[in-house]
Amino acid sequence: KAAGGFTFTFQGREQILNTNFSRYLLDSLAKARGGTTPTAQDSAKLRSEMATILAPFVGGPRRGLDQCHDITVYPALGLAGGACEGYGLLLDIRDPVNPVRLDAVADSNFSYWHSATFNNDGTKILFSDEWGGGGSPKCPPTGPKEWGANAIFTIGPDRKMHFQSYYKLPTVQTSVENCVAHNGSLIPIPDRDVMVQAWYQGGISVFDWTNPDRPFEIAFFDRGPVDSARQGNGGSWSAYWYNGNIYT
Repeated sequence: KAAGGFTFTFQGREQILNTNFSRYLLDSLAKARGGTTPTAQDSAKLRSEMATILAPFVGGPRRGLDQCHDITVYPALGLAGGACEGYGLLLDIRDPVNPVRLDAVADSNFSYWHSATFNNDGTKILFSDEWGGGGSPKCPPTGPKEWGANAIFTIGPDRKMHFQSYYKLPTVQTSVENCVAHNGSLIPIPDRDVMVQAWYQGGISVFDWTNPDRPFEIAFFDRGPVDSARQGNGGSWSAYWYNGNIYT
């Protein structure tokens, strides 16, 4: 702003408009009025009508489900779970050419439904919330424990999802560490549902969700902030069990 740049608000966060993109928009405004070179008039118009001008590029106001970020399939059971940005979906894919939506869930505590994980026998499904695209420090000593967390649902005989509880990294982080739920995977332990998950600068958490009402942490790794003096992005992007080891 101090340098005369343009900013815009997207999903509640103010962001800087890319310089090349702002030049493109200014040139378009100049051409629309019959000019060849952007003027202060075009600059003022871009600032005052930024939301309307950007709507075709960022989707405008959110009107509900329009795409999925991540879909996990369980072919043996004919099920798929879709983390669809604003919703969680359960799909019947026994006929993959004609998938059927079995159920949909929403949650006002969730910002961005990022990924879906089935437990081993397909009786539960876990959705993660990558709040703020992974750039938010959502693990402070205080604040809602439901934000940037996981939501655990059971899948009933009716093939509907039933909410049970949230799981969030229990170790608090500083205000400069981006920390939200991200990629994880199941650890194959007979008769138990155990998962390892990445939390950006929160590190990784290994937790047991065999009892969907009371998930609990059993191990963790936390390397500390990337920069203790200022907020930045970094940390663990993914965590995977493979052949007795966890790789992050």
